[in-house]
Amino acid sequence: MLRQHRLIPGNNVRLGALVSPRKSGPILALLIGLALLTLAVYSPVRHYAFLQFDDADYVTENGAVRAGLTMTGLRWALTTPYAGNWHPLTWVSHMADVQLFGLAPGWHHLSSLWLHILTTLLLFRLLARMTGSPGPSAFVTALFALHPLHVESVAWVAERKDVLSTLWWVLTTSAYVAFVRRPAPWRYGVIVMCFGLALMSKPMVVTLPFLLLLLDVWPLNRWRGLGDGANRFSTWALVREKLPLFVMAAAAALVTFIVQQQAGAVRSLDVLPLSTRLAKIPIAYMWYVANTIWPSNLAALYPYPSSIPLWQTVGAVVVLTGISVWTIRHLRTQPYLFVGWAWFVGTLVPVIGLVQAGSQPYADRFMYVPAIGLFVMAAWSANRWASARPGSAWRVGTIGIVVVLASAVVTFRQVAHWKDSVTLWEHAVAVTQDNYRAQTNLGFALAEAGSATRAQAAYREALRINPEYPNAHNYLGALLADRGEHDRAAMEFEAAIRLRPRFPEAHNNLGLARVEQGRMTEAVAAFQEAIRQDPFFAPARNNLAIAYVRQDQPDKAVVEFAEAVRLQPGSPESHMNLGSALAGAGRPREALAHFETAERLGGDRIQIHHAWGSALIDLGDMPGAITHFTTVLKMNPGFAPTVHAFGRSLALSGKLDEALEALQSAVRLEPGNANFHYDFGATLARRGMIAEAIAEMRTTLQIAPDHAGAQDALRTLIKK
Repeated sequence: MLRQHRLIPGNNVRLGALVSPRKSGPILALLIGLALLTLAVYSPVRHYAFLQFDDADYVTENGAVRAGLTMTGLRWALTTPYAGNWHPLTWVSHMADVQLFGLAPGWHHLSSLWLHILTTLLLFRLLARMTGSPGPSAFVTALFALHPLHVESVAWVAERKDVLSTLWWVLTTSAYVAFVRRPAPWRYGVIVMCFGLALMSKPMVVTLPFLLLLLDVWPLNRWRGLGDGANRFSTWALVREKLPLFVMAAAAALVTFIVQQQAGAVRSLDVLPLSTRLAKIPIAYMWYVANTIWPSNLAALYPYPSSIPLWQTVGAVVVLTGISVWTIRHLRTQPYLFVGWAWFVGTLVPVIGLVQAGSQPYADRFMYVPAIGLFVMAAWSANRWASARPGSAWRVGTIGIVVVLASAVVTFRQVAHWKDSVTLWEHAVAVTQDNYRAQTNLGFALAEAGSATRAQAAYREALRINPEYPNAHNYLGALLADRGEHDRAAMEFEAAIRLRPRFPEAHNNLGLARVEQGRMTEAVAAFQEAIRQDPFFAPARNNLAIAYVRQDQPDKAVVEFAEAVRLQPGSPESHMNLGSALAGAGRPREALAHFETAERLGGDRIQIHHAWGSALIDLGDMPGAITHFTTVLKMNPGFAPTVHAFGRSLALSGKLDEALEALQSAVRLEPGNANFHYDFGATLARRGMIAEAIAEMRTTLQIAPDHAGAQDALRTLIKK
């Protein structure tokens, strides 16, 4: 027999009014001012670039996102784990930005900023409604809006998941407060829906059911442990009420762990022992507390300490335990201390490092939600102090304003470090010590900016600090490969793989180096290993397909290109490659749809129309082929492959004089191309110009002595 989910009665639960009518005017003015101040502090981001730090995975090189809002893209977002996460709503938000603004980075930054401001305003409404205290609520909200630790979440496009998930976090909590005031199944359904959307934005929100239990303690006053009454309930009753949310959170946590483990993001106990993780956890908590109180030397990446002195761990444990005991002792008289502290400690659990995803010991972005707990402790403590001392409210208010303005100044300066990749990593290197990861990222940013010499120096410095850092070897290898030093590049890729056997990017790069070395069998093996390690790694699929083309295995190439299209449905390059492979496999009619899609997605129109026209030649549609070749030549009259193909299509159409003119131009553009000379000679022969045709066939054989077509044609022409 099915049992209906029991709703705890709560019609008489007392919630504070949002604001009294008398105070609504000043509060509204304060919120408008806070929104404008936040907008001003973060306004420089509208001029900032995308970063070479996850922004490529999330936007600039993500084919599904670059296509904007499409049904194919939505299906991909829902079904494909990518970049070590499953967060389809985040992908959809990026797709919406591309749909609206293209790839203009300023608008993507502003979208994150507007989400941050909206969350700020909703957070004030939530706190003021729960507590009936607009003053402390405003202080918490202002610090949330303007604290320097939050810059990373707002100014980094790839961290859209932070601001988006927190928006749904606040909406979920607001829906819960409405449910508490007037329980109803449909209101609980709203909670479930909002929480689901939060989980689909970023799985770190799995702690939200725990937070709702804390709010039951204070300020909702629903827990029987702090008193009796009709509207107070046992711990089990409150937990049971939230069981569906805990089940959702557990499912999301499991999916995230599996996805991150498959992506190689979860560090094993062999790499980072449990003892090291446990020793680091209390130090990380203290780091977060210290930088919430006095933020300094903030960076995009912090180096993991090579060793952790025992005294630091013991000292941190003593301090944290002392604070925890203190908040518990004051639970009845000052419950906001316990709730704020538990909020901070509890919401950090998913990223505190027990299950280590990535190699950072801590990160600014992880404090986007947890910091609210510390702000609550400070705000309501100050409010209590002022309430006990008549006439001191103005002093507390003045101090609060000074703290907020000082925070805004520091935040404004911190925002400037996120201007571009080089600026970001130069700052990170400057404010941290022995930060080989930041040095490596600086090298990558410099390489992308065209400063190869400085990039190589940064990679070498990273390897000096940590000779066993595989990413530095991988990126140094890529730099050497770009310079044409493929043997040295391969050695760096091999070093990276030796240090981290599960490294699909390095296996893919090694495959590319093997292609350049002419070692195709080894190249195919490297690409296959990259795909085995990461089946969703579309570039490796694409490269394996190209290797199959060079091995004259067109059917295998089609399979891999098709998989690359499935993984990146919005990538014009993937559709272009699949179309070319289909044409090469004798399936030109199937290729046409992919050429059309590639053009619609904004691919290279010259390459697309050239391949499109070539496929139409194979289908015998010479007028169509000529149209596409003409389109190419209008854009680039000197593009030799199309000049040659244009001549061929004219010749096949019987327009020999026009064909000869085009084919002669192709020969002039690429005098060393044997096929160009051969087709020019064959057309001369059709025109009856035998002597000239013989000369072209002899030139063809000088360039390519084994050219069978030219050998046969020359014998035939000489007989004539």
